[in-house]
Amino acid sequence: MILKPKSTANSIWEAIEALFRDNKHLKAIELNNELCTLVQGDRSIPEYCQKIKVISDLLDNIDAPVPEKTLVSYLLNGLNPKFESVSMLICHKDPPLSFLEARSTLVSEEFHVNRNHTLTPSPHYDHGSYPTVLVANSNKPDNRRSQHNRSSSNRRNIDSSNRRSAPSSSS
Repeated sequence: MILKPKSTANSIWEAIEALFRDNKHLKAIELNNELCTLVQGDRSIPEYCQKIKVISDLLDNIDAPVPEKTLVSYLLNGLNPKFESVSMLICHKDPPLSFLEARSTLVSEEFHVNRNHTLTPSPHYDHGSYPTVLVANSNKPDNRRSQHNRSSSNRRNIDSSNRRSAPSSSS
């Protein structure tokens, strides 16, 4: 494709450059798509921000820079829900925070969230160190059963009194 019979150095260079430009455009589309759909997932804030920065730098290298405002927007859009409140604060900051300032704010928030999480026991008690206790109380009667027994007893009494008061067919 690049090397053809009787090719000059200039024609080979132009073919390589055209290939690079085609790939560059496609790569920019792929990287931009990856950047705008990136989510934090299980990553820490520093890891998540590093991933965003790497993709942004790759786009910069192929002449498709991402504006700072857009980078912060992508950062906030992919955050875990536990950072929703601080994300709203960053969105409404005037003047807008830079990517590094937003990262710094989020790292600080992550530290506080993690610290508070380790100090407060989980309400789900899904850790192995929490005992599971089942309590059965046999002192109280089951109201549904008592009501059922009373209504069955009443029906029997009514049926027997109806049989006694019914006129006999033999007379």
